[in-house]
Amino acid sequence: MKLPHAGVATAVLVGATFMATVTIAMPAAQALASRVRFNMPATITAAYGLGQILGPLLASALFARSHSFNPALLVAAGALALGAALCRPSVRSARPAT
Repeated sequence: MKLPHAGVATAVLVGATFMATVTIAMPAAQALASRVRFNMPATITAAYGLGQILGPLLASALFARSHSFNPALLVAAGALALGAALCRPSVRSARPAT
């Protein structure tokens, strides 16, 4: 049974997560922009775009080799874990100055 609105619902739900990511990331990038010597919002936008291009290419190559999405999902999970680890504040910066 085909659900005619399933594609639209999927697009709305997935698209909402991307909008939320941008809504959270851009103010954070603007807040950090004064601490770095480059355009942080532009860098984040470029990195996001690069990931949007390279992610499907890598997933396709991994699927072609293994005929399974498991390797691509593992790589995606690893990238997510790495991103989370890089966003975690360091212990030194979290301590109040004495």
